[in-house]
Amino acid sequence: MFKKSVLLSNLYLWLFFIFCLIFLYTIGIDAMKGNIDFEFYADTETYMSISEENYSFQEILLINPNLIGPYTILRLLGNSYYFVFFLNFLIFSYFFLKLTKLYDLNRNLLLVLLIISPIMFGSLIGINKEIFSVLVIALMLVYHKKQKYIYIFLAFLLAFLVRWQMALFVLVYTVMTSKFNPIKDKFFLNVFVFLALVSILYPLNLSSFEDIDSVASEARDNKVEGSGLFSILISIQNYPFGYLIVFIPKALFLLGGILFRFYKVFDFSDIYNNLFIFIQSLLSIILLVQIVRKKISIHNHFIYMGVLYCIIFCLSPIYAPRYLFPCYIFMALALSERKFTDLSLDQSEPIIN
Repeated sequence: MFKKSVLLSNLYLWLFFIFCLIFLYTIGIDAMKGNIDFEFYADTETYMSISEENYSFQEILLINPNLIGPYTILRLLGNSYYFVFFLNFLIFSYFFLKLTKLYDLNRNLLLVLLIISPIMFGSLIGINKEIFSVLVIALMLVYHKKQKYIYIFLAFLLAFLVRWQMALFVLVYTVMTSKFNPIKDKFFLNVFVFLALVSILYPLNLSSFEDIDSVASEARDNKVEGSGLFSILISIQNYPFGYLIVFIPKALFLLGGILFRFYKVFDFSDIYNNLFIFIQSLLSIILLVQIVRKKISIHNHFIYMGVLYCIIFCLSPIYAPRYLFPCYIFMALALSERKFTDLSLDQSEPIIN
């Protein structure tokens, strides 16, 4: 029965690959080229157009350092839509097959939770940063099992293809789970200390975030109902220990705040935010409710990683629910686990599927 389940999940993976390839051929490429009005992606069209302009790496760094990751990949792959898709799906397959081998996960449930995610689907079709978040998470979780530093080193390097905050997340996670951390096994205390530290350091370095704040103010007004509340939360976090107070409500707002715009679901003038991000936020809230209902605590290694990730990324004054996409992945992994796993236990022996 177990072997049959493995074969079925692998079959579903292949079927999903074929479906994505057909979508890319029939709709995806034309949409990313702007030939048809179907924006199922975030910044793919921007990345492609910039890469086709043949800017130098120095020019890209001057324009926006956050572009360097997708730009590098596109140049290496010759701006090919198909090569990008094959790379993306290879990363997705590595994540799924490797983690279901090392961890005791319900393969079919995990696969379903991954493929119903609109952000995951868009991440597979075109060039983007989210798919590299998936790869970084996979390498971090392989490191957790095998305790080989090469995996965390690769995760740290590849994290810069995403955002600098992702590299910070890898670094923080490594320190938190290191044997040199005297409170390594005190998970709530670890989180509290880290959150308190961020709450102190962020207000002391507000000048470094002035440009981001100005961009964020306009973006918030255009993206979500309740932007006034979001602005209040940001104002509070700008004070010492303010982030300690607003972290949970801000994280919940980022995860599900766009659900307040339910009446715009059928407004296709901004289909990515009005429909795809709405569905993604709805799925994230559903998974969060299940996490609470099943009483899966921070002692679960997937949830622990998700909370650390949240602390870093929710600090941003920019309202961008897709930045919390990895939180959806961590929740999907936690809910797919057949047997609760405690971080404090020895996890060095792999489970062979």
